[in-house]
Amino acid sequence: GLPLSEWAAAVKPAAAYAASRGVVITLENEAHDESALPENVAAAVERVGSPGLATQFDPCNYYHAYVEPFPTAYQKIWQHIRYVHLKGGCHFDPALPGVHQGSTMRDRTDAHIGYLPLPAAAFNVEAIIQALCRDGYDGWLTLEPHVPARDLDRYYAIEVPYLRLLIARHARI
Repeated sequence: GLPLSEWAAAVKPAAAYAASRGVVITLENEAHDESALPENVAAAVERVGSPGLATQFDPCNYYHAYVEPFPTAYQKIWQHIRYVHLKGGCHFDPALPGVHQGSTMRDRTDAHIGYLPLPAAAFNVEAIIQALCRDGYDGWLTLEPHVPARDLDRYYAIEVPYLRLLIARHARI
């Protein structure tokens, strides 16, 4: 893909058009390109400088890129977050039951991301929810399990009540 500096220049007219229509385009951080680094995401959004462009925060994608999702990535981009994807992640180990293997970790050929329910994630999901509540985030929060369809109901049965509990607990902050 384009380097983020070129991407920012290319998306500027679309962001202006989106803003004129009350729409926000979000840049999702991905593990294997420049958006893996939160400082790059913040710089791209700031370079465009339009209310029509913000970022999507996917903590697991930062983890997948060896970037600490919270507090490191969050602190660098929180003011630009307009959409959140949540999925549980860890380093894949075939000996762990119920963990689904994903793609390779950033800059590795011998290590993979693993997907498991949010309460078991290798990063602090509760601290992320607490910070979003504290900082007044009122946008969408989407579950994105990255598991086979046969496991979706099981994951949602764990993750939906977990998130409702965390949001209820921290919405009072």
